Amino acid sequence: MVRQEEALVVWIGLAACVALGLVPRLLPPTAALIPVGGLAGLAAWTLLSLTWAESDERVALELARVLHYLGLLVLALALLSTSTWRWAAGGVFAGAVVVCGLATASRLYPGSFPDSEVERLFDIKRLSYPLNYWNALGAWAAMTIAAGLAISAHARVLLVRMAALAVLPLSAAVIYMTFSRAGIAGAALAVGAAIALARNRWLVAVHAAAAGLGAFVVVETLRRHDAVAEGTGTAGSGRVLLALALAAGIGVAAAGFTSLAKGDKRWRLPAPWGRIALAAAAVVVLVVGTAAARDTVNEAWDDFTDQPVATTQNDPEDRLSNLKGTRYEIWKSAIRAAEDNPIQGVGPGAFEFWWNGDDGGEHIRDAHSLYLEQAAELGIPGGLLVVAFVLGLAGVAVLVRLRLSRSRSIGICAAMAAVSVVYVFHAGVDWMWESTA
Repeated sequence: MVRQEEALVVWIGLAACVALGLVPRLLPPTAALIPVGGLAGLAAWTLLSLTWAESDERVALELARVLHYLGLLVLALALLSTSTWRWAAGGVFAGAVVVCGLATASRLYPGSFPDSEVERLFDIKRLSYPLNYWNALGAWAAMTIAAGLAISAHARVLLVRMAALAVLPLSAAVIYMTFSRAGIAGAALAVGAAIALARNRWLVAVHAAAAGLGAFVVVETLRRHDAVAEGTGTAGSGRVLLALALAAGIGVAAAGFTSLAKGDKRWRLPAPWGRIALAAAAVVVLVVGTAAARDTVNEAWDDFTDQPVATTQNDPEDRLSNLKGTRYEIWKSAIRAAEDNPIQGVGPGAFEFWWNGDDGGEHIRDAHSLYLEQAAELGIPGGLLVVAFVLGLAGVAVLVRLRLSRSRSIGICAAMAAVSVVYVFHAGVDWMWESTA
Protein backbone atom coordinates (compact mmCIF):
# COMPACT_ATOMS: atom_id res chain seq x y z
CA MET A 1 0.00 0.00 0.00
CA VAL A 2 2.76 2.44 0.89
CA ARG A 3 4.50 1.79 -2.41
CA GLN A 4 1.32 2.25 -4.45
CA GLU A 5 0.38 5.42 -2.60
CA GLU A 6 3.84 6.81 -3.30
CA ALA A 7 3.39 6.01 -6.98
CA LEU A 8 0.12 7.94 -7.01
CA VAL A 9 1.81 10.90 -5.36
CA VAL A 10 4.60 10.83 -7.97
CA TRP A 11 2.23 10.80 -10.94
CA ILE A 12 -0.22 13.33 -9.49
CA GLY A 13 2.68 15.60 -8.63
CA LEU A 14 4.10 15.28 -12.13
CA ALA A 15 0.74 16.09 -13.70
CA ALA A 16 0.31 19.15 -11.46
CA CYS A 17 3.83 20.39 -12.26
CA VAL A 18 3.26 20.01 -15.99
CA ALA A 19 -0.15 21.73 -15.78
CA LEU A 20 1.30 24.66 -13.84
CA GLY A 21 4.41 24.91 -16.00
CA LEU A 22 6.76 24.13 -13.12
CA VAL A 23 8.88 21.65 -15.07
CA PRO A 24 10.71 22.34 -18.33
CA ARG A 25 8.79 21.07 -21.34
CA LEU A 26 11.86 19.47 -22.90
CA LEU A 27 12.28 16.15 -24.65
CA PRO A 28 14.48 13.70 -22.77
CA PRO A 29 17.97 12.95 -24.09
CA THR A 30 17.97 10.50 -26.98
CA ALA A 31 19.88 7.91 -24.95
CA ALA A 32 17.15 7.97 -22.28
CA LEU A 33 14.59 6.74 -24.80
CA ILE A 34 15.93 3.17 -24.48
CA PRO A 35 15.23 2.71 -20.75
CA VAL A 36 12.06 4.83 -20.91
CA GLY A 37 10.82 2.84 -23.89
CA GLY A 38 11.74 -0.44 -22.21
CA LEU A 39 9.83 0.43 -19.05
CA ALA A 40 6.82 1.83 -20.91
CA GLY A 41 6.77 -1.28 -23.09
CA LEU A 42 6.94 -3.48 -19.99
CA ALA A 43 3.94 -1.64 -18.54
CA ALA A 44 1.98 -2.11 -21.78
CA TRP A 45 2.88 -5.82 -22.02
CA THR A 46 1.93 -6.32 -18.36
CA LEU A 47 -1.45 -4.66 -18.99
CA LEU A 48 -2.02 -6.81 -22.06
CA SER A 49 -1.38 -9.92 -19.97
CA LEU A 50 -4.81 -9.41 -18.39
CA THR A 51 -6.14 -11.29 -21.42
CA TRP A 52 -4.31 -14.50 -20.48
CA ALA A 53 -2.96 -14.27 -16.92
CA GLU A 54 -4.23 -16.56 -14.18
CA SER A 55 -4.68 -13.80 -11.58
CA ASP A 56 -5.95 -10.30 -12.43
CA GLU A 57 -5.01 -9.18 -8.92
CA ARG A 58 -1.34 -10.15 -9.40
CA VAL A 59 -1.34 -8.38 -12.79
CA ALA A 60 -2.65 -5.22 -11.13
CA LEU A 61 0.04 -5.39 -8.44
CA GLU A 62 2.85 -5.81 -10.96
CA LEU A 63 1.43 -3.12 -13.24
CA ALA A 64 1.38 -0.72 -10.30
CA ARG A 65 5.02 -1.59 -9.58
CA VAL A 66 6.13 -0.93 -13.16
CA LEU A 67 4.17 2.34 -13.35
CA HIS A 68 5.77 3.39 -10.05
CA TYR A 69 9.27 2.93 -11.49
CA LEU A 70 8.22 4.68 -14.69
CA GLY A 71 6.96 7.62 -12.63
CA LEU A 72 10.25 7.87 -10.74
CA LEU A 73 12.22 7.76 -14.00
CA VAL A 74 10.06 10.44 -15.64
CA LEU A 75 10.30 12.53 -12.46
CA ALA A 76 14.11 12.44 -12.64
CA LEU A 77 14.12 13.32 -16.35
CA ALA A 78 11.67 16.17 -15.77
CA LEU A 79 13.32 17.79 -12.76
CA LEU A 80 17.03 17.22 -13.23
CA SER A 81 19.23 19.18 -15.61
CA THR A 82 22.91 19.56 -16.41
CA SER A 83 23.19 22.10 -13.60
CA THR A 84 21.31 20.18 -10.88
CA TRP A 85 21.95 16.47 -11.34
CA ARG A 86 25.27 16.52 -9.47
CA TRP A 87 23.54 17.86 -6.36
CA ALA A 88 20.84 15.21 -6.66
CA ALA A 89 23.44 12.46 -7.00
CA GLY A 90 25.26 13.79 -3.96
CA GLY A 91 21.97 13.74 -2.07
CA VAL A 92 21.44 10.11 -3.07
CA PHE A 93 24.86 9.21 -1.67
CA ALA A 94 24.21 11.13 1.54
CA GLY A 95 20.90 9.33 1.95
CA ALA A 96 22.61 5.99 1.36
CA VAL A 97 25.09 6.74 4.15
CA VAL A 98 22.25 7.71 6.50
CA VAL A 99 20.52 4.37 5.91
CA CYS A 100 23.76 2.49 6.66
CA GLY A 101 24.15 4.59 9.81
CA LEU A 102 20.62 3.81 10.95
CA ALA A 103 21.15 0.11 10.30
CA THR A 104 24.32 0.05 12.40
CA ALA A 105 22.79 2.16 15.16
CA SER A 106 19.91 -0.30 15.43
CA ARG A 107 22.47 -2.91 16.54
CA LEU A 108 24.48 -0.63 18.81
CA TYR A 109 21.45 1.00 20.48
CA PRO A 110 18.55 -1.42 19.94
CA GLY A 111 16.43 0.22 22.62
CA SER A 112 16.12 3.33 20.48
CA PHE A 113 14.65 1.45 17.52
CA PRO A 114 11.51 -0.65 17.01
CA ASP A 115 11.79 -4.42 17.30
CA SER A 116 12.39 -6.11 13.95
CA GLU A 117 9.20 -7.93 13.06
CA VAL A 118 10.99 -9.58 10.13
CA GLU A 119 13.80 -11.01 12.25
CA ARG A 120 11.25 -12.25 14.80
CA LEU A 121 8.99 -13.92 12.23
CA PHE A 122 11.88 -15.62 10.45
CA ASP A 123 13.71 -16.40 13.71
CA ILE A 124 16.90 -15.09 12.17
CA LYS A 125 19.83 -13.03 13.42
CA ARG A 126 20.62 -11.17 10.20
CA LEU A 127 20.38 -7.37 10.16
CA SER A 128 17.43 -6.17 8.08
CA TYR A 129 16.51 -2.75 9.50
CA PRO A 130 15.40 -0.38 7.98
CA LEU A 131 14.70 -2.08 4.61
CA ASN A 132 13.15 -5.22 6.17
CA TYR A 133 15.26 -7.60 4.07
CA TRP A 134 18.86 -8.49 4.83
CA ASN A 135 19.97 -9.04 1.23
CA ALA A 136 18.40 -5.75 0.17
CA LEU A 137 20.32 -4.00 2.92
CA GLY A 138 23.51 -5.75 1.81
CA ALA A 139 22.91 -4.59 -1.78
CA TRP A 140 22.28 -1.06 -0.52
CA ALA A 141 25.56 -1.02 1.41
CA ALA A 142 27.46 -2.39 -1.61
CA MET A 143 26.09 0.40 -3.80
CA THR A 144 27.10 2.90 -1.11
CA ILE A 145 30.66 1.57 -1.30
CA ALA A 146 30.66 2.01 -5.10
CA ALA A 147 29.60 5.64 -4.85
CA GLY A 148 31.83 6.48 -1.89
CA LEU A 149 35.00 5.15 -3.50
CA ALA A 150 34.47 7.14 -6.67
CA ILE A 151 33.60 10.34 -4.82
CA SER A 152 36.57 9.97 -2.46
CA ALA A 153 38.96 10.04 -5.44
CA HIS A 154 37.36 12.79 -7.51
CA ALA A 155 35.70 15.38 -5.26
CA ARG A 156 37.32 18.79 -5.55
CA VAL A 157 36.87 19.57 -1.84
CA LEU A 158 39.24 17.65 0.44
CA LEU A 159 36.71 17.40 3.28
CA VAL A 160 34.26 15.70 0.93
CA ARG A 161 36.94 13.19 -0.08
CA MET A 162 37.75 12.48 3.53
CA ALA A 163 34.10 12.06 4.52
CA ALA A 164 33.31 9.79 1.56
CA LEU A 165 36.20 7.46 2.39
CA ALA A 166 35.60 7.57 6.14
CA VAL A 167 32.05 6.19 5.91
CA LEU A 168 32.90 3.12 3.79
CA PRO A 169 33.82 0.85 6.75
CA LEU A 170 30.33 1.61 8.07
CA SER A 171 28.89 0.09 4.89
CA ALA A 172 31.19 -2.92 5.30
CA ALA A 173 29.90 -3.40 8.84
CA VAL A 174 26.33 -3.41 7.53
CA ILE A 175 27.18 -6.05 4.92
CA TYR A 176 28.78 -8.26 7.55
CA MET A 177 25.83 -7.97 9.95
CA THR A 178 23.43 -8.96 7.16
CA PHE A 179 25.57 -12.09 6.56
CA SER A 180 24.70 -11.62 2.90
CA ARG A 181 26.89 -13.53 0.45
CA ALA A 182 25.47 -11.46 -2.40
CA GLY A 183 26.35 -8.35 -0.41
CA ILE A 184 29.99 -9.44 -0.21
CA ALA A 185 30.07 -10.19 -3.94
CA GLY A 186 28.40 -6.84 -4.62
CA ALA A 187 31.02 -5.04 -2.52
CA ALA A 188 33.82 -6.69 -4.53
CA LEU A 189 32.07 -5.68 -7.75
CA ALA A 190 31.65 -2.16 -6.37
CA VAL A 191 35.39 -1.84 -5.86
CA GLY A 192 36.12 -3.19 -9.34
CA ALA A 193 33.56 -0.89 -10.99
CA ALA A 194 34.80 2.17 -9.12
CA ILE A 195 38.40 1.45 -10.17
CA ALA A 196 37.46 0.71 -13.79
CA LEU A 197 35.37 3.88 -14.17
CA ALA A 198 37.74 6.21 -12.33
CA ARG A 199 39.87 8.89 -13.92
CA ASN A 200 42.86 7.81 -11.83
CA ARG A 201 42.61 4.11 -11.09
CA TRP A 202 45.75 4.00 -8.93
CA LEU A 203 44.25 6.58 -6.59
CA VAL A 204 40.98 4.66 -6.26
CA ALA A 205 42.92 1.45 -5.65
CA VAL A 206 44.82 3.10 -2.78
CA HIS A 207 41.56 4.41 -1.31
CA ALA A 208 40.02 0.95 -1.67
CA ALA A 209 42.95 -0.55 0.23
CA ALA A 210 42.53 2.00 3.02
CA ALA A 211 38.79 1.34 3.18
CA GLY A 212 39.52 -2.39 3.21
CA LEU A 213 41.85 -1.98 6.16
CA GLY A 214 39.20 -0.02 8.02
CA ALA A 215 36.59 -2.63 7.16
CA PHE A 216 38.88 -5.38 8.47
CA VAL A 217 39.21 -3.57 11.81
CA VAL A 218 35.45 -3.18 12.15
CA VAL A 219 34.51 -6.69 11.03
CA GLU A 220 37.09 -8.35 13.28
CA THR A 221 35.71 -6.35 16.20
CA LEU A 222 32.18 -7.45 15.34
CA ARG A 223 33.30 -11.07 15.12
CA ARG A 224 34.61 -10.82 18.68
CA HIS A 225 31.32 -9.30 19.87
CA ASP A 226 28.69 -11.44 18.20
CA ALA A 227 25.96 -10.13 20.50
CA VAL A 228 26.10 -6.85 18.56
CA ALA A 229 26.57 -8.51 15.16
CA GLU A 230 23.60 -10.86 15.67
CA GLY A 231 21.36 -8.44 17.53
CA THR A 232 21.14 -10.48 20.71
CA GLY A 233 22.56 -7.84 23.06
CA THR A 234 24.74 -4.77 23.40
CA ALA A 235 27.83 -6.28 25.03
CA GLY A 236 30.82 -4.81 23.21
CA SER A 237 28.92 -2.00 21.50
CA GLY A 238 31.41 0.54 22.85
CA ARG A 239 34.32 -1.32 21.28
CA VAL A 240 32.48 -1.62 17.98
CA LEU A 241 31.84 2.12 18.04
CA LEU A 242 35.52 2.72 18.78
CA ALA A 243 36.50 0.44 15.87
CA LEU A 244 34.21 2.41 13.56
CA ALA A 245 35.87 5.64 14.69
CA LEU A 246 39.33 4.16 14.12
CA ALA A 247 38.34 2.93 10.67
CA ALA A 248 36.95 6.37 9.82
CA GLY A 249 40.26 7.86 10.94
CA ILE A 250 42.12 5.54 8.57
CA GLY A 251 39.95 6.78 5.72
CA VAL A 252 40.48 10.43 6.62
CA ALA A 253 44.25 9.91 6.83
CA ALA A 254 44.36 8.06 3.51
CA ALA A 255 42.38 10.76 1.70
CA GLY A 256 44.58 13.43 3.24
CA PHE A 257 47.76 11.62 2.23
CA THR A 258 46.70 11.07 -1.38
CA SER A 259 45.67 14.72 -1.63
CA LEU A 260 48.99 15.99 -0.26
CA ALA A 261 50.83 13.62 -2.58
CA LYS A 262 48.73 14.95 -5.47
CA GLY A 263 47.83 11.40 -6.36
CA ASP A 264 45.08 12.47 -8.73
CA LYS A 265 47.69 14.18 -10.94
CA ARG A 266 50.99 12.40 -10.37
CA TRP A 267 49.80 8.79 -10.15
CA ARG A 268 48.67 8.61 -13.74
CA LEU A 269 49.96 6.78 -16.78
CA PRO A 270 49.43 8.22 -20.27
CA ALA A 271 46.02 7.11 -21.54
CA PRO A 272 47.19 4.46 -24.06
CA TRP A 273 49.67 2.89 -21.62
CA GLY A 274 47.13 2.99 -18.81
CA ARG A 275 44.58 1.08 -20.87
CA ILE A 276 47.18 -1.46 -21.97
CA ALA A 277 48.33 -1.98 -18.37
CA LEU A 278 44.73 -2.38 -17.17
CA ALA A 279 43.92 -4.91 -19.90
CA ALA A 280 47.12 -6.85 -19.22
CA ALA A 281 46.46 -6.90 -15.48
CA ALA A 282 42.89 -8.11 -16.08
CA VAL A 283 44.15 -10.97 -18.28
CA VAL A 284 46.80 -11.98 -15.75
CA VAL A 285 44.32 -11.94 -12.88
CA LEU A 286 41.80 -13.94 -14.91
CA VAL A 287 44.29 -16.59 -16.02
CA VAL A 288 46.12 -16.92 -12.71
CA GLY A 289 42.92 -16.71 -10.69
CA THR A 290 41.19 -19.35 -12.80
CA ALA A 291 44.12 -21.74 -12.49
CA ALA A 292 44.65 -21.17 -8.76
CA ALA A 293 41.00 -21.27 -7.77
CA ARG A 294 39.85 -24.16 -9.95
CA ASP A 295 39.28 -26.55 -7.07
CA THR A 296 37.63 -23.86 -4.98
CA VAL A 297 35.31 -22.92 -7.85
CA ASN A 298 34.37 -26.56 -8.40
CA GLU A 299 33.58 -27.00 -4.70
CA ALA A 300 31.55 -23.79 -4.68
CA TRP A 301 29.60 -24.96 -7.73
CA ASP A 302 28.87 -28.29 -6.05
CA ASP A 303 27.63 -26.40 -2.99
CA PHE A 304 25.44 -24.19 -5.16
CA THR A 305 23.87 -27.01 -7.15
CA ASP A 306 23.43 -29.60 -4.38
CA GLN A 307 19.94 -29.95 -2.97
CA PRO A 308 20.22 -28.29 0.46
CA VAL A 309 19.40 -30.13 3.65
CA ALA A 310 17.08 -28.23 5.98
CA THR A 311 19.20 -27.34 8.99
CA THR A 312 19.19 -24.58 11.56
CA GLN A 313 22.39 -22.57 11.73
CA ASN A 314 23.01 -21.20 15.20
CA ASP A 315 25.89 -19.12 13.90
CA PRO A 316 24.80 -17.05 10.87
CA GLU A 317 28.46 -16.50 9.95
CA ASP A 318 28.66 -20.17 8.95
CA ARG A 319 26.68 -19.42 5.80
CA LEU A 320 29.51 -17.19 4.53
CA SER A 321 31.75 -20.21 4.08
CA ASN A 322 29.59 -21.93 1.45
CA LEU A 323 27.06 -21.31 -1.34
CA LYS A 324 24.41 -23.75 -0.18
CA GLY A 325 20.83 -22.65 -0.73
CA THR A 326 17.82 -22.99 -3.00
CA ARG A 327 18.72 -20.44 -5.70
CA TYR A 328 19.76 -23.13 -8.17
CA GLU A 329 16.42 -24.97 -7.91
CA ILE A 330 14.45 -21.71 -8.08
CA TRP A 331 16.30 -20.51 -11.17
CA LYS A 332 15.92 -23.88 -12.91
CA SER A 333 12.20 -23.70 -12.23
CA ALA A 334 12.03 -20.18 -13.71
CA ILE A 335 13.83 -21.40 -16.84
CA ARG A 336 11.36 -24.26 -17.16
CA ALA A 337 8.49 -21.78 -16.87
CA ALA A 338 9.98 -19.64 -19.64
CA GLU A 339 10.47 -22.69 -21.84
CA ASP A 340 6.90 -23.85 -21.18
CA ASN A 341 5.42 -20.61 -22.56
CA PRO A 342 8.13 -18.48 -24.18
CA ILE A 343 5.80 -15.76 -25.49
CA GLN A 344 3.22 -15.09 -22.78
CA GLY A 345 4.86 -16.60 -19.74
CA VAL A 346 2.91 -17.80 -16.72
CA GLY A 347 1.53 -14.33 -15.97
CA PRO A 348 2.78 -11.33 -13.94
CA GLY A 349 3.27 -12.20 -10.27
CA ALA A 350 2.29 -15.82 -10.95
CA PHE A 351 5.70 -17.45 -10.50
CA GLU A 352 4.55 -18.47 -7.02
CA PHE A 353 1.73 -20.53 -8.58
CA TRP A 354 4.12 -22.13 -11.08
CA TRP A 355 6.62 -22.92 -8.32
CA ASN A 356 3.99 -24.59 -6.18
CA GLY A 357 2.96 -26.77 -9.11
CA ASP A 358 6.58 -27.49 -9.97
CA ASP A 359 7.19 -29.30 -6.67
CA GLY A 360 8.69 -26.25 -5.02
CA GLY A 361 10.17 -27.13 -1.65
CA GLU A 362 9.61 -23.83 0.17
CA HIS A 363 7.18 -20.94 0.13
CA ILE A 364 8.38 -18.19 -2.19
CA ARG A 365 6.74 -15.52 -4.33
CA ASP A 366 9.67 -14.40 -6.48
CA ALA A 367 12.23 -16.16 -8.65
CA HIS A 368 15.08 -14.30 -6.92
CA SER A 369 16.30 -12.95 -10.26
CA LEU A 370 14.65 -10.08 -12.10
CA TYR A 371 15.71 -11.32 -15.51
CA LEU A 372 14.66 -14.94 -15.06
CA GLU A 373 11.45 -13.96 -13.29
CA GLN A 374 10.35 -11.62 -16.07
CA ALA A 375 11.15 -14.24 -18.67
CA ALA A 376 9.13 -16.79 -16.68
CA GLU A 377 6.15 -14.51 -16.01
CA LEU A 378 6.04 -12.43 -19.22
CA GLY A 379 7.92 -14.59 -21.68
CA ILE A 380 10.75 -13.50 -23.92
CA PRO A 381 9.12 -10.08 -24.67
CA GLY A 382 8.93 -9.25 -20.95
CA GLY A 383 12.49 -10.41 -20.36
CA LEU A 384 13.82 -8.28 -23.23
CA LEU A 385 11.88 -5.20 -22.10
CA VAL A 386 13.15 -5.33 -18.52
CA VAL A 387 16.70 -5.86 -19.79
CA ALA A 388 16.28 -2.81 -22.04
CA PHE A 389 15.28 -0.77 -18.99
CA VAL A 390 17.86 -1.97 -16.44
CA LEU A 391 20.83 -2.45 -18.77
CA GLY A 392 19.77 0.63 -20.73
CA LEU A 393 20.11 2.85 -17.67
CA ALA A 394 23.39 1.30 -16.58
CA GLY A 395 24.74 1.31 -20.13
CA VAL A 396 23.92 4.98 -20.64
CA ALA A 397 25.63 5.83 -17.33
CA VAL A 398 28.79 3.94 -18.29
CA LEU A 399 28.88 5.38 -21.82
CA VAL A 400 28.50 8.93 -20.52
CA ARG A 401 31.36 8.32 -18.10
CA LEU A 402 33.59 6.97 -20.89
CA ARG A 403 32.97 10.09 -22.96
CA LEU A 404 34.12 12.39 -20.19
CA SER A 405 37.80 13.18 -19.89
CA ARG A 406 38.34 16.37 -17.90
CA SER A 407 34.85 17.41 -16.87
CA ARG A 408 34.22 18.31 -13.23
CA SER A 409 31.32 15.85 -13.39
CA ILE A 410 33.56 12.85 -13.96
CA GLY A 411 33.68 11.79 -10.31
CA ILE A 412 29.97 11.86 -9.52
CA CYS A 413 29.24 10.31 -12.93
CA ALA A 414 31.65 7.46 -12.17
CA ALA A 415 29.98 7.05 -8.77
CA MET A 416 26.46 6.73 -10.15
CA ALA A 417 27.62 4.50 -13.03
CA ALA A 418 29.32 2.16 -10.55
CA VAL A 419 26.15 2.11 -8.45
CA SER A 420 24.17 1.12 -11.56
CA VAL A 421 26.57 -1.73 -12.34
CA VAL A 422 26.21 -3.09 -8.80
CA TYR A 423 22.41 -2.89 -9.00
CA VAL A 424 22.38 -4.80 -12.30
CA PHE A 425 24.19 -7.65 -10.50
CA HIS A 426 21.96 -7.68 -7.42
CA ALA A 427 18.80 -7.56 -9.51
CA GLY A 428 19.99 -10.75 -11.19
CA VAL A 429 20.55 -12.77 -8.01
CA ASP A 430 17.70 -11.64 -5.75
CA TRP A 431 14.36 -9.84 -5.72
CA MET A 432 15.76 -6.30 -5.61
CA TRP A 433 13.11 -5.33 -8.17
CA GLU A 434 10.52 -5.67 -5.40
CA SER A 435 12.57 -3.57 -2.96
CA THR A 436 11.65 -0.14 -4.26
CA ALA A 437 14.15 1.74 -2.06
